[in-house]
Amino acid sequence: MKINLVGPFPPPIGGATVLYQLMVDYLNENYKQVLPQESEIHTFDTNSFSISWLIKLCSSHFKSDVTLLNLSKNGFRLFFPFLFFINVFARKKLVLRVFGGWLKSEYETSGFFFRVLFRYALTKIIIVVETEDLNTWLNEAFDNLQLALRLPNCRKKFEKRLKRGDRFVFIGRVCKEKGVDELIEVAKSNSIYIDIYGPLDGYTSDELNNIKYVNYLGVISPSSVTKVIASYKALVLPTFYSGEGYPGVIIEAFASGTPVVSTKWRAIPELVIDYQSGILVEPKSSISLGEALRVLQADKLLWEKLSRGARSSFSNYDERVIHQKFFRDLMKHI
Repeated sequence: MKINLVGPFPPPIGGATVLYQLMVDYLNENYKQVLPQESEIHTFDTNSFSISWLIKLCSSHFKSDVTLLNLSKNGFRLFFPFLFFINVFARKKLVLRVFGGWLKSEYETSGFFFRVLFRYALTKIIIVVETEDLNTWLNEAFDNLQLALRLPNCRKKFEKRLKRGDRFVFIGRVCKEKGVDELIEVAKSNSIYIDIYGPLDGYTSDELNNIKYVNYLGVISPSSVTKVIASYKALVLPTFYSGEGYPGVIIEAFASGTPVVSTKWRAIPELVIDYQSGILVEPKSSISLGEALRVLQADKLLWEKLSRGARSSFSNYDERVIHQKFFRDLMKHI
């Protein structure tokens, strides 16, 4: 069997690039366990897009048995219509995996022409989504759906136990939609130390480092995220980002037994169970966010309970288990 894997390798570092790299690494190490014998895997990096790259992908698609697209919202808009059109002639198995939780809102806010084409596409492809909410929506909203599979966000297991400090940490894109303004307000008004890591989007390092109780510490590599989180009291992610699915950084926190403070937003309550693996607060509310952080600072028994719950929750997102199940399920339909 010849398989094309299409998606974004890092850099830049982000949820989609990390997940695509994890999938490719898993297959390189374990393909004999989940794919037919003598399978060939060809990888394509959407971040290396060019006309020659596109010609090579089209040629490989015609020669393959299946092409698995791993796309974010922008990648979906750019690559999927073209590859779907090509597949009308190639007649190969086309699998579309969408990162994040944006698909439903994209469909509902699009025009009539797009919606008709998308409904038709779903009768011809296998679609793979991240969250249970999206999977349920697809199965309920589209009568002629060929097949929807679920591939949750996942991460590598982390065995080390590190000494923790009393500070809180934010890791992610440093932008307003991730709740950074609320984070800053909580740090200043509650005298709570918060360290921030991630690519800047609308802020500068000087601006952040001039705020009392806030430290901006740059961008860290994907392989270092869990280790960094493990040295903090809790991960704080007060997001209200419209495309949020299962944030990978939450799963990184679970891997190290680190409690999570996040928002009742999109699919996050599927991931973080309130007062079991973390604390959920209202989006855009610095008041409820501050209350949650103060509770974690003061209540050692609660912190220990949430830490145990976080570590226990990781078993649902171990990348080896997740990928093995997904590819075995997928191969039943190829």
